[in-house]
Amino acid sequence: ESGKPGSNLKLFDLNSGKLVKTIPENFIEGVFFNEVTIDDQGTVFVSDTFNPKIWTANAQSTEAKVFVENDLFSN
Repeated sequence: ESGKPGSNLKLFDLNSGKLVKTIPENFIEGVFFNEVTIDDQGTVFVSDTFNPKIWTANAQSTEAKVFVENDLFSN
């Protein structure tokens, strides 16, 4: 841990509550994941409080990627 803010996504089995996967294993520095939504195919979209970005990942992902970046998302 660097002491800088950071985030990762944790995927859980909704039936058992078991942790399935952490994406990525280490924090993405300078990111603060916040609101989450999931589409019909299981793709996760999550807002970033510290940056004007929306990130995405799914159960097959090994890393979260920027889906879209726009200054309209700035705080």
